[in-house]
Amino acid sequence: MKNSNSFSTKMASKSSDELNSIISSGSAYLEEAKTAARWELEKREKDGRLAKEIEHKKNPYKGEERYDEFKKSISGTSSFRFRPSFTETFTSSSDNDLIQQTAMAVFKRLEWALVYIDSKHLEARRANDADKPWTEKIMVSITNTGQVRVESTSLKDTFFDRGLNSKCVKLFIHVYKEIETELKKAKLNN
Repeated sequence: MKNSNSFSTKMASKSSDELNSIISSGSAYLEEAKTAARWELEKREKDGRLAKEIEHKKNPYKGEERYDEFKKSISGTSSFRFRPSFTETFTSSSDNDLIQQTAMAVFKRLEWALVYIDSKHLEARRANDADKPWTEKIMVSITNTGQVRVESTSLKDTFFDRGLNSKCVKLFIHVYKEIETELKKAKLNN
């Protein structure tokens, strides 16, 4: 039988640090609450969540996570069609080789898997969660005039996008401009 008591639901919503504080609190909490906190930590250890939480503390800014605040500020554009997509174009003052290198750096920084590359196109896959299958395909096309076209397409067999594709495109462009600025500063300093 699964371990639970009247405090189990409340303990499930607490962070591991909070659970450890409850366990070591002395007489500040009832023994039943401390027991529920121990059970919750054991459960997290068994299902791997505790290890992920510890890893996240060591390296809290991985992939898209470092842009969580920016992602929250983006207003998504919803769409309704089979395999919805969103496209946006911007201009870069860099040459095509540098545009391509910068786009690859964006994919790496966001931890999107690069799956295709040639002189004018790049394609990556994105998953909402590392343990789940790919959810979006992000395609980057480069023209001879410095135009960069970014398109995100849902990979699930779905008809409605609540704005995730537009958020992926806007996140790509934001990180692209950030990296482009970093590269230009580094070049000036050399």
